Amino acid sequence: HKLPVIKEAARGKEWFDFGEKNDYPDYLLKLFNRSAKHNAIVNGKANYIFGNGWEVTEDNKNISAFLLKANADEDFGTVSKKCILDLEIFGGFALEVIWGKGGNLAEINHVDFTNVRSNEDGTEFYFTKAWFKDEGYRNMQVEKEKDWTVYPYFNPSKKTGKQLLYFKLYRPGINVYPLPEYLG
Repeated sequence: HKLPVIKEAARGKEWFDFGEKNDYPDYLLKLFNRSAKHNAIVNGKANYIFGNGWEVTEDNKNISAFLLKANADEDFGTVSKKCILDLEIFGGFALEVIWGKGGNLAEINHVDFTNVRSNEDGTEFYFTKAWFKDEGYRNMQVEKEKDWTVYPYFNPSKKTGKQLLYFKLYRPGINVYPLPEYLG
């Protein structure tokens, strides 16, 4: 198994390709979906990590309310399960953090890790579901897609707008993108 090539996308592009054809997350997802053993092991680990979910033992209404509603559609348990599964498949996960008026935390949304790319130093992230066009051909006009979003990195000192919390497991010598624990 070859490690992914991580390189600058193209002249004038800020993100780095994740894999020779910028398709390494899709490759990892195919491994997960096409192997019953791999799928069972990864899902088993994710379920074991999540356990019985979140429980508030204190009488704290703020924490309880937050855990019940991370965003308009999901509780924090659902968001956590998605992040844990991404962490086990890819070695990382991404969360869209939306700040409300007055610097209050308004929403936390899971972002599909296969659709996120990073710049070299992890200060800016790029999202689209359309990194590829018909039959796996690279989308050369990716910045023109309707869902194209550029996120600054998560910074709790700047509580405005939308930010991306991009978490990746540490691996010596790997800087831009993570590798899953099972790879090696």
